[in-house]
Order: sequence, then C-alpha cells, then structure tokens
Amino acid sequence: MDDQPVRTVNVGSTGDRQTSYWQRGLDGDVPHTVTVTVRSGTFTLDGVDVLVGGAPPVVTDPETTPVTVAEPVARLATSVGETPALPATVRATSQAGTTIDAPVDWFVPAGAFDTPWAMVTVTGTFEDNESLAVTAQVEVVPDGVQYFVDANAPATAAAVAHPAVQAFVVDQGGTLRNAEADALWSADRGWGRVAAYTGKGLLNQTPYDKMRETGWYTAGASTPLSYRFSLPAGTYTVTSGHTEWWNVGNGRARNMQTSVSWTGADGQAQSVPVGKIAFPNGSSGRSQVLSGEFTLTEPTVVTYTVANDGGTEAPVISWLAVAGEEAQQGVATSAVVQTRCLAGKPYLAVRVTNDDEAALDVELATPYGSKTVEAVEPGRAAYHAFAVRTAPADGSVTVTARTAGGERESVEEVAFPAPTC
Repeated sequence: MDDQPVRTVNVGSTGDRQTSYWQRGLDGDVPHTVTVTVRSGTFTLDGVDVLVGGAPPVVTDPETTPVTVAEPVARLATSVGETPALPATVRATSQAGTTIDAPVDWFVPAGAFDTPWAMVTVTGTFEDNESLAVTAQVEVVPDGVQYFVDANAPATAAAVAHPAVQAFVVDQGGTLRNAEADALWSADRGWGRVAAYTGKGLLNQTPYDKMRETGWYTAGASTPLSYRFSLPAGTYTVTSGHTEWWNVGNGRARNMQTSVSWTGADGQAQSVPVGKIAFPNGSSGRSQVLSGEFTLTEPTVVTYTVANDGGTEAPVISWLAVAGEEAQQGVATSAVVQTRCLAGKPYLAVRVTNDDEAALDVELATPYGSKTVEAVEPGRAAYHAFAVRTAPADGSVTVTARTAGGERESVEEVAFPAPTC
C-alpha cells in the first residue's frame, strides 16, 4: 500500500481461502496504490473494498508512547485501610524502542486495603497509551508486626513478600524480629519451625503469591506442623494462611486445627485454640486464613501448631505472622511516705527504694514540691523531706521511676493522711 507494508489477518471460510489485508489511518482525500505481488502459483483478485469512517487517528510521539512494560513494579506494602504511595511513573519501552519512565494513572477501588495480610493487585494505565495496562501487588500489613514467616520462601528467588513487609515495618519505625523469611528453630535465633518438613514444589507463578506459591506439609496426618516464637509480655494476634494444593481423593479430606501454646513461669501449660479448616476432596486451589488472639503476662516462647482434625491428610501451611503490642514493662520499687516533725513543724518524708536490677531515675511529686533523684543504684533509696507550707490535708505522692534510657517506667500513687505534729 503506497509502497508501505500492511498487516495480514487470515479470515476463515469454506471453499476458497480468503485473506484480508488492511492498513489504518489513510488520508481519504488523496489517491492510493495497492500492489499485489504473486510469489508462486496462481492468484485471483476478486475485488478491493475500502472502508471509510471511524475516529481520526491519534498522533503520538513514538519517543514518549509506551508499548510494553520494561520493569514490573516492585512489591509494595501498606497499613490496613491505607492506600500506598503508588509510583507516578513505570519503566516502559517506547514505540521508538527506547526505555522511558512513563506516567501512570492508577485505579484503586474503595476498601481495597481493608483486609490484613491480603495481597492486593492494583491496575493502572499509561497516560500516553491507555490501551497498555500495568499492575502492582501490595501486601496489607497490620500494626505491630513482630514476625512474618513466608513458609519455604527461601526456595525461590522470586519470593518478594517478606522483603516488602520487612522494609515497610522498618519504614514505620518498627523492627521485624525475623530477618529471614523462614528458618529452623534455634535458641540463638529465637524463632523458627520446630522440625524439617516437606516443601511444596514451586508453582513458578507471576506475580509471586505468598499464599499459593509454596509452603510446608508434614509426613502424614498424624504429624503436626509447628513454629516457635520468642515474645515479651503483651497481647498478640497470630494469623496463618493455608492452601489446598491437591485434590486428595474420594472420601479423603485435609482437616486442620491450629493453636498457640506456652509454659508459664509457674510451670503451668497454657493453650489457646485459634481456628479450624476443612479441605474436602475437590478443594484444590482453595485458601483460608485463620486468626486468633492470646495474651502473655511474661516473656516466653510460644509454639504455633497446625494439627490434624479428624482428616486423612497432612497439615499444610503457606505463611504465618504474629502482630501486637508488647506490654509496658515497669520497674520494681517500694515507696514509703511518712510525717516527720522538726521543731514542731511537719515534714512529708518520702523514701523510694530501688528493688530493680538497674539504676533508676526517681521523680517525687507532692503537694508541697517536687524532687528528682538520678541514678539510684539497686538496693539504694531516693529520699526527700518536704516542708508542709500550706494547710495540712490528706493527699498523695506521685512516684515516677524509670531506667536511664526510658525503656522501662513505673508510676505509683501513694496516699498519705494530713501531715500534722
């Protein structure tokens, strides 16, 4: 067509073979030349049809028009209910063959990030080529994450969920207690799976999905699957993801129950049920998330267990997380408030003994004045006698004691009767 190549599309028919050649965007006000060259055999030209109409062609700059995505968007993470900072531009290949940073418009549905631990796919279109789409995957992370385990993730370099969550937690001013996506338990590490389990073969899917790509299963229905985590006192939510990767067979089922357990300082065993899952035959591809809360009154090691619940198949796990806030740790002190008389005048005497293992800064606040005593060593006391300069009345002393760095603090109110002599 006018010495320019055209596109070819085969249109099926009965009898003789038909082929349609087309070229868009021709100027309808000038004549055009159609040249048909027969390379071999015979050819019959029955006719030439010219279709006129449609919207005028959009003139674009080949240097700025993206035609393919050159670099996928890196895995993102965000808080529950918060839209992440999606990239304003994405690396793309232009119509001219160059690599460009092309602007993108993103579409974010309402409530897209309301589910903790969901992986959300967000779609955008390029401003200079609305027919070209790009996607971004976002991990939705709850507040106070302590651990996030992507089971068997070290088996694939494509596992991007743990790095994204870890970077997000650090960016929010926190610390993820497991620097690795998964590992065996050791006392030095302070977390990990209790035993060696069998890894699910990789699906090699794109984008990477922590729920489906891989995970662990045990040797059989009678063998539970467990992880241990060291945690300070506090209230926590444990959440785990499970996928059925197989159809297990007629009359068979993968039924699981999960729990978190620990042993208190008094030697008493504690156990909190978390949830149950039933994957009957025909559940291949199904996934389910379980979540439950537990409270620790002291630092300890907890064990999260996935066990059989009357099924025929081995327990499985895809990922596991613990989130929550550790309890405010106080300091150990004992305070005594007494009335002392000197020359017939009342004084309020306050003595605070450091019963802790660390030096403490102690603040004494009374109706008759305040006093701060720094670096009170263990076993020593902060003491001050306050002159009663106003009409004596019942009241209280506020005692605030904290470690030098402020990591631990206790506040105590000590009542006293009207100081008189």
